[in-house]
Amino acid sequence: MNMSPVPVDPVLTAISVAYANQSYIADEVLPKVKVDGAEFKYTTYRADESYTPADTAVGRHGVPNNVQTGGVLKPAACVGHGLRFPIPQEDIDKGRRAGRKPINKATVLLTDQLMLARERRVAGLVFDADQYPTSQKVTLSGKSQFTHADSTPLEVIDDAMKSCLIFPNRMVLGAEAYHKLARHPHMVKAVHGNSGDVGKASPQQIAEHFGLDKVLVGNAKINTAAEGKDMALGNVWEDSIALFYQSPTPDADGPPTFGITGEYKTRAVRQWPEKNLGGEGGIMVQVYESLAELIIAPLAGYLIKDVLA
Repeated sequence: MNMSPVPVDPVLTAISVAYANQSYIADEVLPKVKVDGAEFKYTTYRADESYTPADTAVGRHGVPNNVQTGGVLKPAACVGHGLRFPIPQEDIDKGRRAGRKPINKATVLLTDQLMLARERRVAGLVFDADQYPTSQKVTLSGKSQFTHADSTPLEVIDDAMKSCLIFPNRMVLGAEAYHKLARHPHMVKAVHGNSGDVGKASPQQIAEHFGLDKVLVGNAKINTAAEGKDMALGNVWEDSIALFYQSPTPDADGPPTFGITGEYKTRAVRQWPEKNLGGEGGIMVQVYESLAELIIAPLAGYLIKDVLA
């Protein structure tokens, strides 16, 4: 039951939900799954359970052996994320005369900012070495970095994939790391069958080479300059690579999967009159959602840090 004194605006919410920015990949890396409360629990599984063979033999008058899961429930909590945009009545009147709706533009702007903030959170979590056990991460340096002429990126990635408890089906990497890998002579030679000195591998070709379902490239940019300073664009996704297994049916209490985003409050847009705005008042627009980004099976992933010098 929605107890909010300000109802959801269905038209603006539809605009917000339909908005897409192809630079953002957070929803594909840690997909959203519905949870039944702001505080919820998710299931983690013991690594040995899936790999210890059970006695499946049944005698003529016997009964099958019982199998129980030792999954552990862990607590998590969704955090509210929202932004507001004040629109003075003067702008609303001006837009009406010009056949424009500044409230729609404000909704798109807020949605994009909310998605950029989520992109940054997910990138920071997935590329955080502290989220992975020692066996599931490596930091490259010197000749092992893909920028070095003697580097062997295909071997590095193959070794990482073999170390995952569940064979990965996805790769995510920063834009600069992708471009270097895609043009590396070993990668070019592998996908194009030439000498490796000309060409570039597409994300689809890299996925096919390593037997992955998808390669996700983080192209999003962010202004890293302090407020009031000249803009300095940086990459949201740094020069690292994460390999992971994503279940086709990710869920907080479902089969093992690398990570999820618990979603308690689906993104919604509200608007209300704001009398304390300029000389004539105006309208306040708000976009809000409640989420919890989580890595729930770190053994189903592998992190390769600092692939570029």
